[in-house]
Amino acid sequence: MRTLTFEFAKREVPIQLDLCLPDAASSESPLPIFLWWHGGGLIQGARQSMAPHLKRAVDKYQIAVVSTDYRLAPQVRVPDIQHDMEDCLAFVIDELPSQLAAKGETVRVDTSRIVLSGSSAGGWQSLMVGLGMCPNSKQEHLQNVKGIAAIYPITTMDHPFFLEKQVPFRGLTKDDPSTFEEFRNPNAPVTANSAAVEQRNKFYMHAQQEGLFPSLLFSEQQREQGWLQRTDVMAFLKQSSEQQRKEFPPVYIVHGEKDTAVDVDQARQLERALNEVGAEVRYDEVAGRDHLWDQLEPEETMEALWEFALKQLRS
Repeated sequence: MRTLTFEFAKREVPIQLDLCLPDAASSESPLPIFLWWHGGGLIQGARQSMAPHLKRAVDKYQIAVVSTDYRLAPQVRVPDIQHDMEDCLAFVIDELPSQLAAKGETVRVDTSRIVLSGSSAGGWQSLMVGLGMCPNSKQEHLQNVKGIAAIYPITTMDHPFFLEKQVPFRGLTKDDPSTFEEFRNPNAPVTANSAAVEQRNKFYMHAQQEGLFPSLLFSEQQREQGWLQRTDVMAFLKQSSEQQRKEFPPVYIVHGEKDTAVDVDQARQLERALNEVGAEVRYDEVAGRDHLWDQLEPEETMEALWEFALKQLRS
């Protein structure tokens, strides 16, 4: 696998994505695209945090994998992050082929065959984009999305698991709360990647322990305007029109039964909601697995996920 980095948007900071290509990719057939958003509750994380099975997939399945950054909350809020998500998909479809050629690459990508994916908060992002929940997405872009592969996804912040204090994933944190003050400050400098900031990479656990997520992701005014409900995937599905339902791509969901960072109840509710609106959905619940198991267990293959993704990318 080899990696090329592109800047797809410039806000307060440049926002980048990595395009991962097979070492021995042919120039004859364009590569289908697997577009993945990282997790971290939308408050931490980096495009470099791809799971081992995702890295292996590039050469194993001869596909292009895009791993993308986005601005992090609370320095920006979910509506702004949605804008980054929309711009990422637009860049991949409208600009990536020409920018790839401008670098002298003979490898081509097939922007008509895209599967959206993401882990945890990234799974939520893949659902919001792929189902058409983001207000500025172009229909001609969404038509190129052939499937959604949501890995232990958040589906809403309007759920007791995120509205109440929890024992964090990996146990109670003993860090001094003051060490998170800068990250909690909405007026602090905007960042789109926390790979080099060790303390910010504990921010998810701090937010879990203190029950901070809704206030970090949405301003008080946005919460009063109903943004918790407007970004609730199940609520969106319930209210969707017949025409919207016809356009939903197939969805694959996988979630660990023992997840302590995103309640498995969210995935179960999502499967039911998708079935109720007649969407094509497959749900795998993996017994005994906690959050991030696919990243922490190097031998994990996620075979069912890749079976789904390849079916959509090659159909």
